[in-house]
This record gives sequence, structure tokens and C-alpha cells, in this order.
Amino acid sequence: MHFPLTELRGGRIVWAVVRDQRGISKQRPVIILTATKDIAASDILEVMAITTTFPSPPPADHVELPWHPQGNAATRLRRRSAAVLTWLDEIEAGDILQLYGDVPPRLMIDILARLDGTG
Repeated sequence: MHFPLTELRGGRIVWAVVRDQRGISKQRPVIILTATKDIAASDILEVMAITTTFPSPPPADHVELPWHPQGNAATRLRRRSAAVLTWLDEIEAGDILQLYGDVPPRLMIDILARLDGTG
């Protein structure tokens, strides 16, 4: 499925097929990490996987994301979810299956800072 590049941006949550730590591919939500200004220059997007399976409290490499049962959060996620800082992958823009919401800006800044080791 192809979405206009104007619909893709850093911090956007999309559904795509990504590999898990064992190399098994599965459809799941991911956060686009590629900076918005760099998306048009490349068909490859760096992404971070989102999981719904994690303990409470979450592990150190998980960042809980806003969610609401009816999808009424900025992320449009409907289940308790977390971004996994250690689960990174690359996808092609053409492999995006569905568009979701966005990670709130302050939370996205925190996620990026933690990836850089400055947060």
C-alpha cells in the first residue's frame, strides 16, 4: 500500500511488517524515527517497534505510550502499549499497511534522547 509522503513524519505510528529478535516477521505498530525532513530523500525508514506484551512496571528499555480503548489518544492506540528502545528495524515506505496517530512531541523527544544516550 502506498501513502503520500506528506502523511509520513517522524513520530508517526504506522502498521508495518517488522522482524522480531529471532528474525520472525510480524505485522505490528511501529514509530517512524526517520526525521520528517529526511523522509522524501529515501524510501527506507528507521522505525522502533511497539509492543503490547510487557510487565508492570515496564522494563528499562520500554517507554509506555498513551492509549485509549476507543483510540481517543494522540497515538490512536487501543491497548496498553510501549515503544521498545532496543527493537529497531528499517522498512520501506511502500511497506506501510496503515497509518495511526502520533507520539506526543515531548514523549518523542524523550524517546530520541534515550536512543542517543542523552536522556
